[in-house]
Amino acid sequence: MKKKSEQRRMSRQSCRVPVDGKEGSVFEGLRTVDIGQGGVGLISNNAIPLNEKIVVQLDLGPDEQPVLMLGEVKWITKVRNADYYRVGMSFCEEVGTSSRSRLKNYFKVEPSPSPK
Repeated sequence: MKKKSEQRRMSRQSCRVPVDGKEGSVFEGLRTVDIGQGGVGLISNNAIPLNEKIVVQLDLGPDEQPVLMLGEVKWITKVRNADYYRVGMSFCEEVGTSSRSRLKNYFKVEPSPSPK
C-alpha cells in the first residue's frame, strides 16, 4: 500500500473525543483524532464516501456559541489489521457568522516569550 503524502497546509492538534453522529448512519461511532483551522481527522467504524459534505459543530468553550463549518471528506483509508477507517476532512465553508475567524482565533498560537 502506498503511503499517503502529507498535504495539509495548517497544523493540527491532537483531539480525541467522541462525535455525535446520527444513529444508524455512516457517522455513528465517529471519534476525532486531531483538529486544526483547516479540518479534522477522524476514526470511523464505517467507510464514508469521498467528497461527502458534512456540517460540523465545534464547541470551543462553555461560554461560547458553537462554530459551524461545512466539512468535506478528502481521503479515507482502512487501517491495517483493524476494523475501522482513518478519515481526513477539510473545512470548505463556514455555516455560521464569523465561524472561520473564531476558529482561527481559537487555534492561534501565542508567541513564546523570548529569553533575556
